[in-house]
Parts: sequence; structure tokens; C-alpha cells
Amino acid sequence: TAVETAAARMKKELQQRAFARAVVEPRVEAFPEQGIVDVHFDLWPGPPAAFGSYAVTGLDKVHERYVTRRIAWKPGQAWDQRLVEKTQQALYDLGLFSLVTVGPDPNRPLVLGPDGVEEVSIDVILRERKPGTFTYGGGIGFQRDRFDVHGSVGASHLNLFRRLVRGDIGLTAGYAFLGPEDHFPIADFDAALKWPDFPVRSLTLFGRTGVKLDVQVGYKYWSPEGEAGVAWSLWKPLKISVSYSIAYFDLFPNDRVAELRAAGSLDTSDIKFDDGYFLSRLRQEALLDLRDKPMSASQGMMARVAVDEAGGPFGGTFRYVKLTGDLRGYVPFAKKHIVLAGRLWGSWIHVWGGLTSVPISEAVYAGGDGSVRGWKSRYLGPRAMEDNCDRRDCIVPIGGRLGTTGSLELRVNPVAGLWIAGFTDFGRVWDAPDSVSSAGQFFGDLQFSVGGGLRYHTNFGRIRFDLAVHPAPWTDPEFLLPYFQKDVEGVWQPDTPPIWNFHIGIGESF
Repeated sequence: TAVETAAARMKKELQQRAFARAVVEPRVEAFPEQGIVDVHFDLWPGPPAAFGSYAVTGLDKVHERYVTRRIAWKPGQAWDQRLVEKTQQALYDLGLFSLVTVGPDPNRPLVLGPDGVEEVSIDVILRERKPGTFTYGGGIGFQRDRFDVHGSVGASHLNLFRRLVRGDIGLTAGYAFLGPEDHFPIADFDAALKWPDFPVRSLTLFGRTGVKLDVQVGYKYWSPEGEAGVAWSLWKPLKISVSYSIAYFDLFPNDRVAELRAAGSLDTSDIKFDDGYFLSRLRQEALLDLRDKPMSASQGMMARVAVDEAGGPFGGTFRYVKLTGDLRGYVPFAKKHIVLAGRLWGSWIHVWGGLTSVPISEAVYAGGDGSVRGWKSRYLGPRAMEDNCDRRDCIVPIGGRLGTTGSLELRVNPVAGLWIAGFTDFGRVWDAPDSVSSAGQFFGDLQFSVGGGLRYHTNFGRIRFDLAVHPAPWTDPEFLLPYFQKDVEGVWQPDTPPIWNFHIGIGESF
């Protein structure tokens, strides 16, 4: 009731002001004849208190120093219940304990010091859980232009070497089908180590290595990569990291890329289909995540900025700087049964000197799921077209050096588990920054799509179905050219590209 809520609030306020033994008792007196109710609160704050010593029990595989580093108060500090709750949450967040109890013994006797202040001893009672886990599963991804099915296995350990080192290893493998000429096995192997508290609690040392195998329109590739870095997080929602990575990309272009190169269709672009190249990068990233649930947020915001410097003194085949920003916000209404979600993303690649090219794997793209949903994946930007094409799809997305996308989505939860969404997306990718001469051209070049979808909660995530369209009157004629073909009685003839797309997946688009 409102009276009990008010009493609990008063007690909490007193406990935050050094009164650890505060008691608040409400009394309600009703007078039906007058139609009034009197509410009284009896408050016994008790003596002021300060934090005393603490004792940690229940540890076996976890060193006590990793627990004590998360204690938020110092002995002698004025009592504040918020610090007790903060400590308990920090210990839960380690993932190593199935039970965490932090607080004074409720049966402790009252002992006052010479100054009339009670020193409160704290018990930290823990129960360790099994630190290792094994997972497996599978899934599908479905769009009009891409279908993939995959399975996955993984293992993790939260306390390697008894130093809170987290180890993760995982393998995802399957098959992806983009079209008659573009289909191939896909795989992603990843092994990572993360060492928090290195050498202090706010720093985390991390490293990872992996190999990826994938297919895109016009080419396939495999790429081994290694990365090492350090992250700083003085405040839990804010993380700043610096890392260095080196990767090798081995491309397998099909004959359509060879035809495009022979016809000179790729000569005017800075994006290169180099076959076999090394890429070294120094990355600086800042992430502020204030969302309530990262996979299906209904409140809060997230902002991320990343800067990649490739080449230069760090070696590698290419030399450029890539700046990427991502901003997301979520505003709830009607007790979170209605959520207005928005996203703004952009990326810019700067090149200089004699080395002006950018690898195809690092180009900026737009279109598809998680981007502008009315377009095929990567198709909302520079493309190369084959001459005398006898394929169903005659264009190869090549990306550019400047791009932006944005979304505005209204999500409504009419019944438990079911969500209905309506959205609009916009975006565009340009060959280079100098392709945009003015702000008017920038906004005039943006392409829009609108759509709607359904989501349903399950035990393994929120299943999502989206359908989006970009009506021809809204669309730049460049994206309505007959780059698609249809087979009419054995003869390939130009056909208008579809102006719609649909997506099936797990989790929200953003």
C-alpha cells in the first residue's frame, strides 16, 4: 500500500544517514463519519552508526582479495545502507556465487563507542557456484536475400588459475545461401581470455583469437585474427578500451568480380577486392550503456564511439582511419507496454598519402537487417553492375567511405509476450566524403523505408519478424535501375528490383 511504501522510504532515508537501526511504524486511524483517514508514522532512528570490521565466509576456489576489493565502504565510515547494497550487487555480478548475503547480524547487541556511535560489524556470507559452463544450440537467419542455418557449441570458465580470469571458447558453423552463385559454408571460431582486476579493479586485460569463414555477393573469404588490449571501467556503465589487432583476409572472388575488374567497373572506387592481405589496427573505443536490457531494451540509452587506425607505423597492406559512432535511445510509456526506440549510426573512413585504397572487408555499408530494412543487405550504397549479365542478380555491393543510417520504431505490448512494431529507417552510403557537396545534398540523398513487424518472447529470446518497403516515389532512380534479371523462356531480360524485404531473427534489430 501507499502507507507501507512511504514507511519503507523513510526507513531507507534514515539508513542512508548513519542510522543503521532505524525503525518506522505507520499507524492508520479512519473516521468514516467525517470521510477522512489520519496517518501517523512513529520513527525511532536509534543511535548513529559507522562501519566496523567485516568477515568473509564461504570461500573455497575464490581468493578473498577479489571479494574485499568490491567492498564499497571503509571501516569508520558513517553508515550508509546504499554501500551495503552496492557491495552485494558487485559480488553477484562476478557470476561466481549462487548466494550472496551482506549485512550485519540482526541479533547483534548494541554497543556504543565513547562518542556515542555504534560500530557495526558486517558479515559477508557467500556460496560458490560451479565456475565452468558448457552451452550448445542452433539457429537460423532469414531475409529475402539471405538464408543461413547454423549450430553452435561453447564453453566458459569464470575463475581460471583462481585469478578471476574468464576463458571462453566457441564454435558456430553452418551454411549460408545468398543466391545460385553465392552460397558457401560459414563458420566462426573464437577463443578469448579476460582478466579483470589487472592490476586494479577498474582495469581489465583481454585477448582473443579466432577464424571466420563467410560468403558475400561476389566473393567468399576466410580470415584469422588476433587481438589484445586493456579496458578501463571506473563506472560500471562506462567502458573505455584500447586494443591492437592483426588479421589476414584471404578472398575467393568468383567470376563476376573478375568480369567487373576486366570491364573497369571497379577502377573508380577506393574499395579494393585484394586477394590476400594483412590488416593491422589500433582501436580506441568508448561505450556508455545505460539500457535496462541490452538484448531487448525498453528504457535507457547506449552510445559508442570507435576509432580504428590501420597501417602507418603498425604495418599492414592498408593505411586509413575509420571513425564509427552509434547512438540508441529507448523511452517507455504506459508502464513499459509502449516503447519508442531510436537509433543513429554513422561511419567515415579517411585516407591520405599515396595509399588511398580501403579493403572490401572494412568498407562502409547500409541496407538489410539492423540497418535500413527495406533494402537488401549492403545494397544501399555504391554497387558495380555486370554487362551482358545472365544471372538473376547482376550487382555486387562494393561499399564506400562515408555512410549513415537511422531508425525510429514504436513497440507496443498488447498482451503478455507479444509485441507489435511500426518503424521507419533511413540511410545511405557514398563513395567518399567529397561525394557530398552540401548539407542539402546530404539530406536529399538519404533513402527511406517503412514497415512493421511482430515479436514474441520465448525462453531463448525474442523472435522477430519484420517486413519493410521503400516505395518507388521515395526512392532514388539509381536504386530502381534494372540490375535484376528474370528468365523468360530461356532469355534473361531486365527486371525492376524488388522494393521490399523481410527479416526473421532472434532479438531486436537494435
